[in-house]
Amino acid sequence: MKQVELERKYWRDVLQRAVEVIKFLAERGLPFRGDDEVFGSANNGNYMGVIELIAKFDPFLCQHLQRYGGAGRGVASYLPKTVCEELIVLMGRKVEQIIIQQIKEAKYYSISVNSTPDLSHVVQLTFIIRFVQPNGKPVERFIRFLELPSHDAESMTTVVLDFLDQLALTFATAEDKVTTMLPICPVSILVCKCELRK
Repeated sequence: MKQVELERKYWRDVLQRAVEVIKFLAERGLPFRGDDEVFGSANNGNYMGVIELIAKFDPFLCQHLQRYGGAGRGVASYLPKTVCEELIVLMGRKVEQIIIQQIKEAKYYSISVNSTPDLSHVVQLTFIIRFVQPNGKPVERFIRFLELPSHDAESMTTVVLDFLDQLALTFATAEDKVTTMLPICPVSILVCKCELRK
């Protein structure tokens, strides 16, 4: 039983370091990946680079990298991109839950959405919510990118209302404004000021 606890603590300590690196990079809006994913490479990106930097001063992480850093596929190290991406998704969900709770505590919120095709020509909708916290501080939060089936106001409205419903954010009254820019600059904006039902 003691061996199992030691093993659990070991992997928890590895994940704790990975989570802290992810938080560090995300708070600063820095990219995670590089051109390759090889420990020791100058092109392995910020995530692996910061892990390597910490390992210079952290004997535990240094030993972990020596043991598992270049082990290849099928050997759990809890540091490759797949684990990093999974941790980002899990952390993102938690942050989104906290933001939604804050919005529900606010009396009013506004929505700003902006759509444009990405590099692969998939139209994405940027979903941003602004609200005033109970202490009077206004905040703006990016929630997520939403896939948009069509680049028109009706499609945007449907996607936004469905997403609000998914987040359990309903509204009693709303003022809306829809603006579609010129075809040269294919951007649409939908803004709603909503009062939450209590």
